[in-house]
Amino acid sequence: MTDVMEANREVPTQDESHALYAIQNYVPKPIDTSGIELSAEVAALGELMAEHCHDVWAVERIKKGWTWGPTLDDSKLQHPNLVPFKALSPSEQSFDFQTASEVIKVVLSLHYTIVRDRQTAHTSARVFVESSWSVVYGAVGETYVPRPLNTANIVLPTELSRLQDLLAENTHEVWSKGRFEAGWVYGPQRNNPLKTHPCLVPYWLLVDDEKAYDIELAREMLKILLACGYKILAPTNPRSSVRD
Repeated sequence: MTDVMEANREVPTQDESHALYAIQNYVPKPIDTSGIELSAEVAALGELMAEHCHDVWAVERIKKGWTWGPTLDDSKLQHPNLVPFKALSPSEQSFDFQTASEVIKVVLSLHYTIVRDRQTAHTSARVFVESSWSVVYGAVGETYVPRPLNTANIVLPTELSRLQDLLAENTHEVWSKGRFEAGWVYGPQRNNPLKTHPCLVPYWLLVDDEKAYDIELAREMLKILLACGYKILAPTNPRSSVRD
């Protein structure tokens, strides 16, 4: 394994040795959600969450100057997934849906309870962002305008801060496990042909920007649930449930 630090000294410090050992022995351990089954209503919510997160991702890419391209090209800032959610390949849609559904399952696995908020269920309508960002995609030049749910006014209760952090870490564990299973390994630089990635490290070793991305994604997932008229209750007993 390549050394994680490019230090100008032959003998690594104790912290560097600890980090290198952690990387070399990193085995992702995402939360086991195999025993959690979602109702049809909550499964449909997972699809909405998947589309929302895709639109959020697209807006951030477009803001940074990315455009659509038939293949991924980091040097040209082109990405083939800068298209509407429904225009993604079935495998990409399935991946996003499974990712969103997994978030809900993790919430339940951690013994939180998702309940319909009776006070807002019949009075709050889903509001979408009026996006000023767009991108031209495809051979005929169609225009994709991402319109994620507007969660700007949704305040995440402080009692869900711990859940947010756990979701962020688990998201990284799920991603890392998938990469390892696909044959990727740690490397100081991302290299698609060689399948090396600098983020294949324990969560605590992620750089701040990468960790902030996972935290923001977790926060957005929880805010979507609240925006759709649900409440998330902290554990009060050993079992979790979804109630109508």
